[in-house]
Amino acid sequence: MNQVDLNYEKYNFINQHEKKSFFKTAVTWNGSVTPVVIHRVAFLMLYAYIASAVEKLYPISTFPISPFQYTGFALGVLLVLRLNAGLDRWWEARKLWGNIVNQSRNLAIMIKVHCKNEEEKKKILNYIAAWPYVIMNSLRNDLSTTKLNKFLTQEDLVQISQHPHRPSFIAIKLDEFFQKSLSHEINSFVYHLLQNERLLLLNSVGACERIASTPIPFVLAIKIRRFILMFILLLPFCMNDKTNMYSAIIVGLVSYPLLSLDEIGVHLQNPFSMKSLSCLPLDNICDRIYVNISENY
Repeated sequence: MNQVDLNYEKYNFINQHEKKSFFKTAVTWNGSVTPVVIHRVAFLMLYAYIASAVEKLYPISTFPISPFQYTGFALGVLLVLRLNAGLDRWWEARKLWGNIVNQSRNLAIMIKVHCKNEEEKKKILNYIAAWPYVIMNSLRNDLSTTKLNKFLTQEDLVQISQHPHRPSFIAIKLDEFFQKSLSHEINSFVYHLLQNERLLLLNSVGACERIASTPIPFVLAIKIRRFILMFILLLPFCMNDKTNMYSAIIVGLVSYPLLSLDEIGVHLQNPFSMKSLSCLPLDNICDRIYVNISENY
């Protein structure tokens, strides 16, 4: 097993992007959905400005504000449901990767204790250390094998590149080692424990793939976005003479949080994608597993 830096501070990724200062966090640009929604907000503000200008030239009766108060509450509930659905997926994904961490450690510890052949032990631990990276790449649709070079032989790299489901390739390799290399060294109870951890890890992979491949129903996104658009487009026509001159500012202040919450719901849907602002720090998690396995060798 290659030498690694065992400084755990390096792998402490919790809130690493969140600044201690409330105000610095509030106005930060990187990691925010603001760059995504700002052009939409600007368009709606321009629309509100044009609508108010047209209303001055051609006065029309304004809508009462009370319907917007009721529909605003309903819209808030819909956005909360969308956010909760996305957050549930994100949190479930994080718990599944917590399971992957634990199961990888368990496998490594049992191999350390029960495998007496140092060469075989090194091979098995390399497969265990490579597995999280393979899972991560699979969830991100990343076909590269760069991060696997330090764990797998050239023959394994060729085989895994051709395998239709790469996490299963590692699972098969581990099963082969358990049966051929460890069958004469361990009793049936330990063998079943090893196989159980391997199967639990495979179950976690399947659960992660379910999250990645099953988005929140598109019909929900259609209705919420249609509701938001109708609400904002009609908003300038409910303002009286005193507020009409500020309609663009008011529409901007209303549309920014609504569009931001909607966009956050989108980014929470796939916690594995590097394109998502809510992407789980899988590289750091895999590195931590690597560190833990290195300690066991």
